Amino acid sequence: MARSQVKLNSFSNVTAGNTATLQLPLGRTYDQVLVGFSGITLTQIKNIRVEVNGKAIQEFKDGKELADLNKFYGRNTTATVLDFHFKQPEMKTLAEQRMFGLGTASLNRPAQSQIEADQSPAIQVVTIVMDIDGAAANPKLDAYAIQSDPSVIGSIVKVKRFPISLNAGLNEVDKIPRPASARIKAFHVITDATIEKVVTKVDNVEVTELDRVIVEKIQVGNGRSPQAGICTSDYCLEGDMKQAIPLKGIQDLRLQITAADDTATGTFATVVVEYFDTLSGI
Repeated sequence: MARSQVKLNSFSNVTAGNTATLQLPLGRTYDQVLVGFSGITLTQIKNIRVEVNGKAIQEFKDGKELADLNKFYGRNTTATVLDFHFKQPEMKTLAEQRMFGLGTASLNRPAQSQIEADQSPAIQVVTIVMDIDGAAANPKLDAYAIQSDPSVIGSIVKVKRFPISLNAGLNEVDKIPRPASARIKAFHVITDATIEKVVTKVDNVEVTELDRVIVEKIQVGNGRSPQAGICTSDYCLEGDMKQAIPLKGIQDLRLQITAADDTATGTFATVVVEYFDTLSGI
């Protein structure tokens, strides 16, 4: 069956100071959800969450953070539409792109094993939730979707945020959750500090170790668009999902972040982690 482009139900509670909620119709697979907005800015769309059966699978500080991550991957962005990409257009093969579509169908037969039951649970509800800043002038939200054939939920992209603080010089981050079911697609360090270098170490082996200026040149050469205020370590630059860092069996995973000498003590930062995982994972 052909992919469909549909207008979705209305958001509820789209008023300043409230939490707006969009409930997605179940059955088909969501490649992309597009949210048109007016009377509100990206930074006034706050605490964005995509939830499946009440569990947050993706979370963003605000609309700007989501838009900036889309821009990094070279995805089409506009000033009045916020995009949720479940299908991963930067993957090289169509099969890999579609692998991460958000399936909302349920198994039409009993699960054959506990593993299958855990990885493809019955879907009860899928929602997109966002807080509307109290200063929003006249907020309006409209939602649309690109859908493909029905499928159960399988591998999905999870986006998780972890706050940290930075000082001048070397900073180590070693409390990153590493569920055995997952792979890490990318780290994004978001901060006002100037980041000079991010080293990824897996069981004491350096996976990435180059200065930021060189890393970003390599990223541009692979179709990425580095964003101001975000230092990204992207492990799938060639569009190959198998290059994501597998977490099964890993004993130690850490980032070594070098901040500029003028970084104030305790400067706030957020590590945003993109995982390839199943719903039952992190």
